[in-house]
Amino acid sequence: MKKLRKIILIFAMLFCIIGCSSGTETEDGTAMPDLIGIAMNEAVKKLADLGYTNVNVEKSDDFSNDSRFVVVSQTPEAGAKSAVSDAVKLICMKQYDLYMAVTSEKNLLFSKYDIDIFYDDIKIGSVDNGETFEKKITVLEGKHILTVQKHNDDDMKTEYEIDLKADTDLSFNVSHDRKGVTITDVKISEKEEVISRNTPAENDTDKETESASVRPYSTDYEDCEDVWVVEVGSYEFYVPGNWIDDGQYFYSDEDLVGAIVYYNVSETDGLTEQDIYDTVDGFTELEGVSDVRANEKIYVNKIKMGHAEFTQVHDGFTTRNDLYVFLDPDTAKSIVIMFMETDDSELDYSKDFNQIIHSLTPKKESEKTMPEGTEYVFSTDVLEYSDKETDPLQFISSNTEGISFSTEDKLDLLKLGEQTITYTAVLGDIQTKVSHTFTIKDTKAPSIQIEAEAVTLEYGQSYDPYSNIKSVEDPVDGALTRVDSDPGKPEKGWYYLEGPKNISSAGYYDFTVHACDQHGNTSSRSFSVTMKEEVKAEPEVPRHTYILNVKSGKFHYPDCRDVGKMNDSNKRVMENVTREEMIAAGYSPCGHCHP
Repeated sequence: MKKLRKIILIFAMLFCIIGCSSGTETEDGTAMPDLIGIAMNEAVKKLADLGYTNVNVEKSDDFSNDSRFVVVSQTPEAGAKSAVSDAVKLICMKQYDLYMAVTSEKNLLFSKYDIDIFYDDIKIGSVDNGETFEKKITVLEGKHILTVQKHNDDDMKTEYEIDLKADTDLSFNVSHDRKGVTITDVKISEKEEVISRNTPAENDTDKETESASVRPYSTDYEDCEDVWVVEVGSYEFYVPGNWIDDGQYFYSDEDLVGAIVYYNVSETDGLTEQDIYDTVDGFTELEGVSDVRANEKIYVNKIKMGHAEFTQVHDGFTTRNDLYVFLDPDTAKSIVIMFMETDDSELDYSKDFNQIIHSLTPKKESEKTMPEGTEYVFSTDVLEYSDKETDPLQFISSNTEGISFSTEDKLDLLKLGEQTITYTAVLGDIQTKVSHTFTIKDTKAPSIQIEAEAVTLEYGQSYDPYSNIKSVEDPVDGALTRVDSDPGKPEKGWYYLEGPKNISSAGYYDFTVHACDQHGNTSSRSFSVTMKEEVKAEPEVPRHTYILNVKSGKFHYPDCRDVGKMNDSNKRVMENVTREEMIAAGYSPCGHCHP
């Protein structure tokens, strides 16, 4: 069991990363606080409390306790006015404890003087002649200069450079005489960094660790009559009563361990898949670890969670390991939970531990609540498909005067289906969450525009019926695609023309435009085409010059032999007349020339 816990502690140490917070922007800007020299996690929290939402932290070591970092540079500078949405850059360096023991060699008579001790030109103390000076100071990583000199006399001094990369013990002697000061017998040793997972020891309050708290819970957990609530940060989950609370560890026997570890985190969007994989992959350096793999990050009750799996072989048996990393957005810390199961374990993993993971929920609020009778009214449940931006706040109101609403969620009206918006209702110092589900529907059919309801053609005139279609468009998606016939499904939206293929003969023809948008809304519009009947020209009747005998009532061709026999007084010349016109006038054709 101790070996398993040690593995958990080693693994959990790899997950320590820096936290960034979010806030609300103000119109007039906020004076940037002075963060130089402040612990990194405190600086980030201070910015978060002021509402800064875009904080970028650069630090020198990605696998170290956050509380050991301090701000060494900030942009914008202290006092500068900036909007809380502006980018803030913090450069942080790790700090270590330097334990110093300086012994002044005892001199008599003329060389009997005290020694002053400086760290990077800052005086940290003095040591009397023949005495030992001990002090612990906190310094940044990197190279520093220690100076020892005759008391109040910087003409008699010596320097020593130290490169700090860990907590360090430093001891040396100082010999001095009339000629100067010398450092001798230097001893340097680095301390191994150990991060406590339990309550910090007395005089060790700089280590920010917390233990999970446990309390009884009344509701049954599956087959267990006894249920415990484990509280970690802003969240809690439930464990069977047969699990034993051992500080931050919960287990039922030697085959199962769940470990809970608290840390500050760096990014509010949680650990990525690569973060998980890199960390677990680094774990392979331990003896007997194999088969390392990582899954994609998932969501559980709106807590972004990273999940890694690996197996290890030690002491002759194989252990399956599942490690979950949660981000607690309220405390800006991560929760690491590890599950270990040996090959011979009789526990039902899916029912037991997995259900515990998925039961992780926010603690129930015990703060003030909205006035009794407060109701939240939503003006609609259904929104129309659209490419326009829509503010979710326009749809919510309350019967309690003075309540204001805000939300960080967006409505995407181009995405059909249900979308849940979570609002924050605020009344004075009271806040509560209100969720509402909207359904996005596309109910608008395509629009069909034509040139004319009725088209008339002359007989034989060529004509393309599609030329009578001006446009076919969806109100949101725009122009639809022309197809030859009904595809049978919406696809990306289409239209086609139904009607006769040949209109070359005279007659009346009906055409219908059918349209369907990508969501299945349909529309149609009809028009007619009429082709006139063919008009046949009357045959031309020949016209002639006839000689009329008014006495006999006969008409003749001019060359008829009977014309020469006529009396001139009976002759009449009829020009440009037809045979029918002469007969209609009462005259009859000659029997000889047959006009």
